[in-house]
Amino acid sequence: MAYRVLEVTLLSAKDLKNVNLITRMAVYAVATISGDPITRQCTPPDTQGGRNPTWNATLRFAVPPTAEATAGGGCLHILLRVERMFGTDRDVGEVIVPLAEVLAGVGNHGGDDLGGPTLPQFASYQIAGRGAMGGLAPQRGTDLGGAKRDGIGGVSRRGLVGL
Repeated sequence: MAYRVLEVTLLSAKDLKNVNLITRMAVYAVATISGDPITRQCTPPDTQGGRNPTWNATLRFAVPPTAEATAGGGCLHILLRVERMFGTDRDVGEVIVPLAEVLAGVGNHGGDDLGGPTLPQFASYQIAGRGAMGGLAPQRGTDLGGAKRDGIGGVSRRGLVGL
């Protein structure tokens, strides 16, 4: 079985705890498949959003067939971090989404069965840690807006395509 591509767009976060006392927070996200450093991808930091950063960054992951089939399955792990001038960057929250949940809607091609890219799907997830994350979305996705406090809003994924 071939690797498949998972396309996810991270839209925004809401109501993060301010961990910088003097300067505005520059928040970015680090995403991996099951914490594997080889799959690590980052969004650019949002230097203007502060506690409510917006990225609208599309990330593409090659998902091995074993990630879906393993006991417990793999996961999409998203870590929110704040850039710091002095010292190391600081974690402000994380989200762990089971791949089984992300891949649940794969195969929705808008009524056809041609096997092309699937239609964007949206979901919301709770952030572990501080604040709320508003949005993972596939390319062409839109922010759902009104993200819940202490949660992710506007999470969506766009289908898997054979690689």
